[in-house]
Amino acid sequence: MAKAGLTIIFLDIDGVLLPFGGERSTSEISCSGLFPDRTIEAFNAILKECPSSLIVLSSTWRVSQEFCQQILQAFRDYAKTNDGEFLPTQFYDVTNINNHSERQWEIHDWLSSSQNIEAWIALDDEELIEGDTNKKYCSEFQDHVVKTASHVGLTKKDAETAILLLKAQHKKQVQE
Repeated sequence: MAKAGLTIIFLDIDGVLLPFGGERSTSEISCSGLFPDRTIEAFNAILKECPSSLIVLSSTWRVSQEFCQQILQAFRDYAKTNDGEFLPTQFYDVTNINNHSERQWEIHDWLSSSQNIEAWIALDDEELIEGDTNKKYCSEFQDHVVKTASHVGLTKKDAETAILLLKAQHKKQVQE
């Protein structure tokens, strides 16, 4: 029997867990002190439905160990106030900290250097499919991207889409 492959979630921070711009409410509830609870709840919903998922930080926050620790501390703080809700205690990996080109290319490079990936999604507010800079790998990113609105961040509907995409990829692997 073949060993199941990895499930990877590429996580951006700004515009996904941390909305910016627009008319975002400054009174949003935040147990974590960093991210609005509603974005963490949406992220947590994905992790609950796909508990074997590993998180690869693809955000520019990845360049600073201090920033990475702030994210993980925010997850711990949220979990403490929400009956130990499941959130990652560490990142599986980060995309190359020396490569700051196009996000799509950064993720593609990571995937190309990795093995045994069964399913993956990218949660990002940046465009990863459309546009001239994304033409090169566009077809590889179809059905793998959940694009958030920067000023809103990750929503329950985005989480539902992410779950459906991951489950469809797992189902496809089983059928092959």
